Amino acid sequence: MKTLFLIGALLLVPATLLAQGGAREPHVAIVRAADGGLVAGAEVTFVATDGTGRAQDDDVVRARSNQQGRARVDLLGGRDYLAFAALAVEGGAYLSQGVPRAATTTELELEGGTPRPAAWRLQGLQAWREKGPIEVELEPFGCAALAQRVPVGEDGTFRVTPVVSHYLQARVFAAGRVVHADQVFSRDSVTLPPPREVSCLVVDDAGKPVAGVELVRIANGWHRHEGAFPGGPTARRWHVGTTDAEGRATLLLALAKDPFEGVDDFPGVVFAASKDGFAETWSGFTSVPFCDRKSVVAKDLEGTLRFSLKAAPTAKVAVQSRGEAPGYLLARVENTVPDGNSANNCARDLIGYAVDAEGHFAMRSFAEGGEVKAVIVPGTRPPLEDGDPFARLAHPRAMVVPPTVLDAAGGVDLRSLQALRLQLIDAGGGPARGAALVCSPLCGDHYVPAEDAMRATADAAGRVVLPVLPGKWLLFALLDGAFARLELDVAAGLPVQTLKLELLPSSTVHITDGTDPVVGARLDGTGGSWSSCEDPAESFVTDMAHHVNDWLLSKVRTDEQGNATIRILTAERVETRFCARLGNKKSVEHKLAEGEHFEFVLR
Repeated sequence: MKTLFLIGALLLVPATLLAQGGAREPHVAIVRAADGGLVAGAEVTFVATDGTGRAQDDDVVRARSNQQGRARVDLLGGRDYLAFAALAVEGGAYLSQGVPRAATTTELELEGGTPRPAAWRLQGLQAWREKGPIEVELEPFGCAALAQRVPVGEDGTFRVTPVVSHYLQARVFAAGRVVHADQVFSRDSVTLPPPREVSCLVVDDAGKPVAGVELVRIANGWHRHEGAFPGGPTARRWHVGTTDAEGRATLLLALAKDPFEGVDDFPGVVFAASKDGFAETWSGFTSVPFCDRKSVVAKDLEGTLRFSLKAAPTAKVAVQSRGEAPGYLLARVENTVPDGNSANNCARDLIGYAVDAEGHFAMRSFAEGGEVKAVIVPGTRPPLEDGDPFARLAHPRAMVVPPTVLDAAGGVDLRSLQALRLQLIDAGGGPARGAALVCSPLCGDHYVPAEDAMRATADAAGRVVLPVLPGKWLLFALLDGAFARLELDVAAGLPVQTLKLELLPSSTVHITDGTDPVVGARLDGTGGSWSSCEDPAESFVTDMAHHVNDWLLSKVRTDEQGNATIRILTAERVETRFCARLGNKKSVEHKLAEGEHFEFVLR
């Protein structure tokens, strides 16, 4: 048995594993130009997330907008989708940002200016010509289903289909191995730093070289911020080398300077050394080199990055389920690496474990300091009787369970899986169609953070069904300016639960240019602060209240009198600041508070 490291297509959940029922519902997207006009002929794409906020599965639905700028798609109720639009023109396309599916109609706005080109250029190719075939992969939103991996021509150009205007990640491969991974901010190019070879040495507790150690690079992407709930960073593992009989390996990387002099990448250039019979260890580079998560003086390394493996048994963990065992499990791990001056960078990891035919997987010990934030079980179907109306609903394609399941003496026990059936009611008393839901299990003295929790969207009748294990869960639903919260003890035979959404507290704003009211001004969150509290549920809400308020603010536009109403998720120890904007005009900042009236002047 081997640990399944997530590389390339392995991030795609197999369609056979995820096949499920669920009725599709009609949904409409409207595409507008930057000036507000309706756009015909734009391709609209909806891509489903995996139930935990990451767009990493194979449910991709496309349609083209008509003369009224409307595109009709059929989406599964109960599932989250990201949407974006592209209008192809000669040589490229006008693109929108990605937005979550709205409750009723999803509005997509194409950016103005010049179109995004289809022909891109890899800057810095000349230094890599002798390193084997060079390929570039562009991936929006950490969505493997939409990734495009293409060869680079002799002139340094490559062609891609423009998809989305923001949150593009680029990876460059030389002779099939990743040498560069970074966020893309350019409209038409990827910059490849020059090649650097890094010598590595892996030894055991006694200082003896260890052969056959797999070296992987742990690459993080930036947080995504679309949607009402916080988005987590993407994390990938890429195989970059294997040690020889002397415990040595030479890694080929694209870096602007000698990494032993420090790198600017955040959270750093991080490598894991992994082999059965040993605990993993992390070494790499931030502003300083570090070995085994401890900063070291560069000159003491003599040009060799070192890893010291400690002997630790590789656990054989059983997965017990009532039906077919899942094909693999995922663990989200968080750790820190030193960054000089007693500072630490937080790095995220995502590790997959292949489950064999007998229902077991091999789990190596995590690197010292590693904390498992959540365990994800793909392809889990909630147990429902055929006649149950909730059996027709789609459900999230991945179940989130507390990380403590990995510590259980009997292995990962899924035999007590339950179907959590929810009926969401909106503030007006009707079904809360399109309400966004986050569902988190209690783990010790805290709930799994919102960025790692399970997510779903209510169907047209306001219903959601989730696969969950018995225990305490926290549910949080949001629809426009209304919300509901429920702490729930899940046990066998749990009836349908009703969540009634109530309107959030409000404040009002009036925006002028100093004389006349301003129509169509928007409100933007400009920062804030928050701190956790001891109560698990309050701490969960506090940690995400700032993000939810930013989201609610972003939906506000002033009317013809320059007025607007703000809905606010209040929480202790949370401060959110905001301002008004229109074009290049901006107001002063204010502290968000309920029951207040704010006067803004755009200058």
